[in-house]
Amino acid sequence: MKKHTMLLGWIVLLGIGCGAQDTPKERNEKKQTDSIAPVADLTQEEKQLVNLYSDVTRAGMERKDSAELYASRFADSLNALVNSHSGSLQYPFHILRDSSKVYIETAPGGAFRIYSWDTWTGGTMSYFDGIWQWKSKNGIHHRTPQPENGDPGNFCSKIYTVNIKGREYYLAILNGIYSSKDVSQSVQAFTIGGDQLIDTVTIFNTGSKQLNRIDVNYDFFSVVDRPERPVSLIRYDEKNKALYIPVVNDQGQVTPKHLVYELKEDGFMFRGVE
Repeated sequence: MKKHTMLLGWIVLLGIGCGAQDTPKERNEKKQTDSIAPVADLTQEEKQLVNLYSDVTRAGMERKDSAELYASRFADSLNALVNSHSGSLQYPFHILRDSSKVYIETAPGGAFRIYSWDTWTGGTMSYFDGIWQWKSKNGIHHRTPQPENGDPGNFCSKIYTVNIKGREYYLAILNGIYSSKDVSQSVQAFTIGGDQLIDTVTIFNTGSKQLNRIDVNYDFFSVVDRPERPVSLIRYDEKNKALYIPVVNDQGQVTPKHLVYELKEDGFMFRGVE
């Protein structure tokens, strides 16, 4: 994801995510029309994916030129599985998630899922690939996000679901790794309209502008002692209907303070620093 500098003193980076544009659209957005596949049918395919991703990590750790080849094979195989089995949206992928750095996060309610993984084609900067998968009234769909040139991509560590005026919106927590020190965490809003996944919806109101995504760049070593992995900095409090964005100082260190966005009738409104 792109890094932005928006404030001095407290550095809190806010950005508007750009929707992936596919040319032609059918190349990256597809609909599964087969019947829902039984969960057990994907067990063998999942084991094959685990083996393929083991090749990716091994080649990446050994700095082999074949890393890109293996990364491409894994991406093609996962895309083929998702495209061939509409039941993949419900399949838990426990083996793949537990045995490797493949992140598979599903929104509460089960209508939206993000697959993301490290391609192991970078150095201290990690390059990520991914798949977005969602359900509409007419079937199961998926597409591959297209990062901007130079953007190494990100991985998704959690998805929250909120309801605004009777419509579900999904808050995806995204993470970028630019070096061993420089990292980022973001929250991006998604919703489903008809058969389309909309990744440009603006539901975060700063008081002066509407945003689709809020980015926070920070020094990983300022939170290295936290026990959870991935580090959880941006969080949504379901009970209080509030989104908490960490405040980062001008050295990139995460502070105890947060920018708080409260869920109102029309979206999230900036409430203040707490």
